[in-house]
Amino acid sequence: MDDGQGLGRVLGSIKKHPFYASVAAFVARYGLFDGIEHLYLAYSGGADSTALLAFLAVWKEEHHVRVTAHHIQHGLRDSDQWDAEVAEDNAKRLGIPIVVTQLNLGHITANIEAEARRARIEALEGAVKASERENENAAIVTAHHGDENIE
Repeated sequence: MDDGQGLGRVLGSIKKHPFYASVAAFVARYGLFDGIEHLYLAYSGGADSTALLAFLAVWKEEHHVRVTAHHIQHGLRDSDQWDAEVAEDNAKRLGIPIVVTQLNLGHITANIEAEARRARIEALEGAVKASERENENAAIVTAHHGDENIE
């Protein structure tokens, strides 16, 4: 969205969706973001993290919380650059800053999934530590559907 009006319409539509109310109630019930000033979203660009990106675009406005999307390019797929461009475009349309971290894990031959997870967590923890150095309470947010293991 280029203009504030267009973004406002998009955020208004998200806020009206039952998904927003459901997630907001869950977050409030468990105090998931209580005391947090900056949320770092592990943003793959997939459906689950895009839904959470949309939720956070509205949440940040209502609760005066900073949100940064963090996309990791693992260097393992031919589509890495395209994935990053889609992630950047989605975040920009929702008014959320995004950081893209490029890794090169192509040399790994064993247990690639575990190494990719380790590198992803390390990159996100680095962002949180930077916020903490600024005296800002920060947290990492991830989205998962029912068939996935939670990191």
